[in-house]
Amino acid sequence: FAEAFGEIEVPAVLVTNSAAGLGFPNLSSVTTDNEVAAACAVAHLWDHGHCRIGIIGGSGDESSISAQRLHGAERALRERGAELDLGRDYEPCPFDEQGGYDAARRLLERTPDLTAVFALGDALAFGALRAAADAGLAVPGDLSLVGFDDTSFSRFSVPRITTIRQGSERLGERAAQILLDALDGGGAVHEVVPFQLIERESVA
Repeated sequence: FAEAFGEIEVPAVLVTNSAAGLGFPNLSSVTTDNEVAAACAVAHLWDHGHCRIGIIGGSGDESSISAQRLHGAERALRERGAELDLGRDYEPCPFDEQGGYDAARRLLERTPDLTAVFALGDALAFGALRAAADAGLAVPGDLSLVGFDDTSFSRFSVPRITTIRQGSERLGERAAQILLDALDGGGAVHEVVPFQLIERESVA
């Protein structure tokens, strides 16, 4: 990204990931603190009695948003005296429903003692919800589930998914305003907007 963006001279804004470390004077960014938000999701599961938590989503790319979320989950567990065993309790996958389904099936077959799954995106959570059902597990009776992004479908699934809301309206509003300011001669700005844990029906 950094190499390709070097050819761009007009003001630009990166949304949902930070450009603060890239050093481009014409590139601003607006994002949620993905690491802190993921730590909040795992803490929510822990506070509901879940100490065997699996995680699905993303890859090992350290520059990705999924890596930030994974680090947050690891930190939350470590602060509670537990360690995330990446070989046992983590399953990488693409950020879509099929990826979530396949990852959750592999994870649940490998680690049947899990009582909760943190999906690094809501699309993954929907796939995990189906995988749990196909494995004969009820959510949240047998397996609790938390997503990330608060997509519209998370309010209509059965059960409704507990998830992290990023505040997309705020992200969009600030991105537009920062871009307009940059067009008027303003410098690069890097903002972090608040997130919110939305409690619904998928955590017991």
